[in-house]
Amino acid sequence: MVHQLPFPNDNDTPNTQNHGYTALFFDLTSWREQLARSIVRNNISMRSEMIATAVNRIILSLVFLRIAEDRGLISKGLLQNIQNSYRDNHELAPILRPSFALYLGNPDNDLKSEDDLENLVVEGRVFMEIFSTLTSEDRRYNLAEIPLEILSQVFSRYLKKTIRRSATHQVDIVDSETLHSDGTPDYPLRD
Repeated sequence: MVHQLPFPNDNDTPNTQNHGYTALFFDLTSWREQLARSIVRNNISMRSEMIATAVNRIILSLVFLRIAEDRGLISKGLLQNIQNSYRDNHELAPILRPSFALYLGNPDNDLKSEDDLENLVVEGRVFMEIFSTLTSEDRRYNLAEIPLEILSQVFSRYLKKTIRRSATHQVDIVDSETLHSDGTPDYPLRD
């Protein structure tokens, strides 16, 4: 049976919706914007596609760890340990390490990817906000209770938008479908 989600519209807030998946979607989109802005401010020469890659690798790695903990696939507390490690020494490696396996296979094989994020600079307050939401006992969603089918729809909707760095070094969140194959935005012609 396919569930059809009543996703929020642009006027809704996380508090006007009473579904865990809606709260998750709002968190994902909020984190995307906050991380993208921090990366743009602190990594001046980074291109749009690399900003989007960094943001998605960070967010999706942390959320997938939360899903795995909630569903009992990994031991409870791993995400909290990563948060504590980051708070103590501000290293990104423990956060990005799970995503290395997705991109490179074995993260210990000394291969470098063309989207290596080793020198990425992100403001610590942005990470701490994400961590505090994901590790909170009173979070608005339990990812073990949301069916996988619905989670996939949430992630699909989240990934329909991407990040573009503007000419003024600001962040624009744009529909992925409005991009040409070379990544440049498709602006409609005006009369």
